[in-house]
Amino acid sequence: MADLTGTNLGPYRVLEQLGVGGMATVYKAYHAAMDRYVAIKVLPQHLAHDAGFRARFEREARTIARLEHRHILPVYDVAEDDGIPYLVMRFTDGGDLGDLIAGGELSAARTAELVAQVAEALDYAHRQGVIHRDVKPANVLIGRDGDALLSDFGIAKIYSDTQQLTGDGMMVGTPAYMAPEQLKGQLVDARTDIYALGVVLYQALTGECPFVAETPLAVAMMHVHNPLRPPRQLNPAIPEALERIILRAMAKNADERFQDAGTMAQALRAAGAERMAAPVSPAADSPPPPVTPLPAAPAPRRANARWLGIAIGLIALVAVAGIVFVLLRGSAGSAATPDDVRQVLEAAGRQLEAGDVPGAFSTLEPALAAHPRDPNLLAMRAIAYASYSSPEQAQADIDQALGLAPNNALVLFARGYLSQRQGQADQAIADFTRAIEADPTFAEAYYWRSVVLNYPKDDQAARQRDLDRALELRPDYALARLDRAWARYYGGALDAALADAEAVLKRDPQHAQALYLRALVAADQGRPADARRDFDAAVAAAPDDHGLLRARAEFLVRQGALDQALVDADKLVLLEAANADFHRLHGFTLYALGRHEPALAAFERSVLIDGAEDWAGRYGRGLALLALGRVPAALPDLEAAVAHPDNTHHWAELFFHTSGQPALDLAQAYLAAGQNDQARAAFDTAIERGVGAVGYLGRAQLRAGQGDPAGAREDLQEALRQAADAKDDALRAQVEAALAKLP
Repeated sequence: MADLTGTNLGPYRVLEQLGVGGMATVYKAYHAAMDRYVAIKVLPQHLAHDAGFRARFEREARTIARLEHRHILPVYDVAEDDGIPYLVMRFTDGGDLGDLIAGGELSAARTAELVAQVAEALDYAHRQGVIHRDVKPANVLIGRDGDALLSDFGIAKIYSDTQQLTGDGMMVGTPAYMAPEQLKGQLVDARTDIYALGVVLYQALTGECPFVAETPLAVAMMHVHNPLRPPRQLNPAIPEALERIILRAMAKNADERFQDAGTMAQALRAAGAERMAAPVSPAADSPPPPVTPLPAAPAPRRANARWLGIAIGLIALVAVAGIVFVLLRGSAGSAATPDDVRQVLEAAGRQLEAGDVPGAFSTLEPALAAHPRDPNLLAMRAIAYASYSSPEQAQADIDQALGLAPNNALVLFARGYLSQRQGQADQAIADFTRAIEADPTFAEAYYWRSVVLNYPKDDQAARQRDLDRALELRPDYALARLDRAWARYYGGALDAALADAEAVLKRDPQHAQALYLRALVAADQGRPADARRDFDAAVAAAPDDHGLLRARAEFLVRQGALDQALVDADKLVLLEAANADFHRLHGFTLYALGRHEPALAAFERSVLIDGAEDWAGRYGRGLALLALGRVPAALPDLEAAVAHPDNTHHWAELFFHTSGQPALDLAQAYLAAGQNDQARAAFDTAIERGVGAVGYLGRAQLRAGQGDPAGAREDLQEALRQAADAKDDALRAQVEAALAKLP
């Protein structure tokens, strides 16, 4: 195809050629109506007259264009001009991951963060039914904010379908990053992309691809047949946690990999939380850029809400689409706004609320052409850009709007929201505060300041004041109402939390999070039937929220309804086979039901997924092994569990009602192994950790057997007192029988 530089493709003026590949030519272009630079990917003209290709191109390209994620390069347009099909994407000049690898600019922490961002993008795309098929460093662009932007979704599929028909033998994809099943022509799925991302991680940490040969075919054969050289052999500075992720992601059997990219992202985040500042290349290390966290749920603050250690998306995680429309009823109209502009703002707000960001842009652009200096329109578009993960364009609109109206509340709010999205908490608070000063009735500004005060600031008193004020200004503000309900719940104000949840449910009886919160309050207040009803309703209202299903399972465990809890646990491991936490819940439930063999299998899967530092999984495995009489195999796992009480506390409390249970189990294992001195120390630990009367009884029996009747009597008397206090008649009778046997 001839160079298109200097020509027009539709409304785009082609400025320069950026690159030529086997699948497309990429140009930089300018869109005058939008006043922005774009990247245009032009596909080969020799396929333009192939009707089958054109149909596949249009179908796949429009699927790609619907992907909206902060770490996916946005596709703005899909079109053709004079028979030339093309895609229009965001233009970014920050280079790609390959450039960073070549420049030796990556630390382990920076690498983990970037690859986690790509994994999150893949997880989102996979959930939309889109497989990438060509994940490689060149397709991971770096935005101006330093974050990853995954590009070229679906292009390989368009070509692979074409090659099946044309039969020209062209290999589709990049062999250095292709999974064995892809190279063998088998069906591909999300795990194929996970393998490729493992290769990318390997290369980023070692500086070279895992398999290198003189021909692409030779590389392909190595991926299929050759064992993987452990990356720490090439670079011993690589943290073990990251090496484990690579080895798992690059398993030749897809069933042995991470089963979804979200799980891989979680593993990378966990690994990145460790101290990993060592360079992974000979060049000097560079620190990771600021991370841009979204507001998170506050940490649980109440001991009796133990099942709240579940990752459920709370109300503070709402997308920007949920705020824009309500803004129009708040501060946007505080300045003199023409009726036609107000109508446009309302229409664009409704589109954003529905998630139709391209539609909102289409609504706003003509209005901005007619009113280019309207600060509210510019602020609204800035919010849309921020929701579209386009911080540069958002900042440009904000700067222009501030120049026109430096005290406009909506403009200040837009800058605060963008700052919050970029992890700039202090700047966000300052901007939300200025917005409130400009318009003291701006309820949304109070609410979003409360979000930042919650996370990362953790200033709960100030957060509560802002939530209260937002609701004074807008009593129907459901977003703030439910967030305040959670804050009150975590603070122990159950009745107040319940009142807020009821107010939300009055407007939306199927609100899953409000139902979940009401269920927790009912459980804490000793109303199990009400709690069960609301748990069931929450699960029915949000069947795709597996966290709610898990929460119900734990509630059922606490109620002693183990058979019913097992039904939920069975579902969870079928829904997310790569979720180690779900396998742990499954395993402990099976163990509690006396089904030790399947429990052992569940714990084995948990440890396989999370590795040797899965202390809770190893605790469960040790329990199952001990119950099956495999004492020597059980001891290392139980010893590890006792050495890591923070990791086993939740499960010990949930199933055995005491955090000292692992030490008690270890004592029993030592007794079974004939290691009485070690058993005595384990009983001591169990008693220190609050195991109660049963710990004293066990230690008393050991002391009696060791010829210490006085010590045994002392322990039995304490056991008797605690059993009486607990009103445990069966245990009390057992202790009395032991006392009667003492000389």
